Amino acid sequence: MKRIVLVAVLCAFITAPAMAQLWTEVGDAGELPGTAQVVLGSGPLTTITGSFTTTDADMYQIKIVNPDRFSAHVAALDNQAFLFDAAGYGIYGSDDIGGLPYDRNAYLEPGHTYSPTTPGLYYLGVVSANSDPLSTSGMIFPDTWPGVFGPTGPGASDPFVSWQGDGTWNSDYTVTLTGAEYVPVPGAVLLGMLGLSVVGVKLRKRA
Repeated sequence: MKRIVLVAVLCAFITAPAMAQLWTEVGDAGELPGTAQVVLGSGPLTTITGSFTTTDADMYQIKIVNPDRFSAHVAALDNQAFLFDAAGYGIYGSDDIGGLPYDRNAYLEPGHTYSPTTPGLYYLGVVSANSDPLSTSGMIFPDTWPGVFGPTGPGASDPFVSWQGDGTWNSDYTVTLTGAEYVPVPGAVLLGMLGLSVVGVKLRKRA
């Protein structure tokens, strides 16, 4: 019985995103590429919701299918957003976009000088203001605001390894995306899930 319940939960976890364009943070998303929450599913990804604290950053692995149209707007208390490529190198970041007074929301704009240029897997980091990504050589992005900025800090030549500084706020957030999709479920994993589902059905019938 426990196996059947486990299979049902795992199947729901994998297939539910395929029927919607919204991803809700599962537990607490990791802070680094190696622990990032993989947004598994299929089809367009338009929204991610979650929450961060002053000592917590959230990172998601997403698939960018249309680099020219890619954007990510974060609605939350004072926040920042950063995009990294599949190897963890900085692409661009944003802090406090808007008119005066600034709306204090990050917005990775489409068609920007620093926008991604190739489709593929990327890491999107969402964090409270005053917490910045570091490589082994230092800050990847400049400590500047407001606006959108590229990886021009002293640590830009190396991949992201940690965050520097505590944030300012605890906050729920909503990230609105364009040009992105769910990360496809690996074929081996999908076949394994289908196999477990069949086993679960057979066990239930025998019971």
